[in-house]
Amino acid sequence: MRIFPLDWIFFKKSKHYESWGIDLKPKQYYRFKALCEKLKKVYESEGKTAFIVLENNLHGKDMPDVALIWTFDTYVDWQKDPGPKADYEKLYGAGSWQNAMDEWMDMINDYNSEIRSNIQ
Repeated sequence: MRIFPLDWIFFKKSKHYESWGIDLKPKQYYRFKALCEKLKKVYESEGKTAFIVLENNLHGKDMPDVALIWTFDTYVDWQKDPGPKADYEKLYGAGSWQNAMDEWMDMINDYNSEIRSNIQ
């Protein structure tokens, strides 16, 4: 998946980011990629958060297949963030968020999340 320059600008300017390392079920990458492309459009429409997808080219046991990164500036912002549901449904229609979450549960085994700070 391609990383756009605007994502790096948001990433470099942000104070913190949340990272998910995701273990996909076998042969589900194509579905994951399609969902991420939709999410990318949602975050681009908001224009305030980087949404970065990183692929792991080294596959092995207990290693994530892909990683997702979102940026934020304060922990208060992170805590109050309702997520992209409203904007997702604005772009893709009523009920589309639940369909996306059902698909998410069908394609992943598990994920690990971390919150990190950018040191500037």
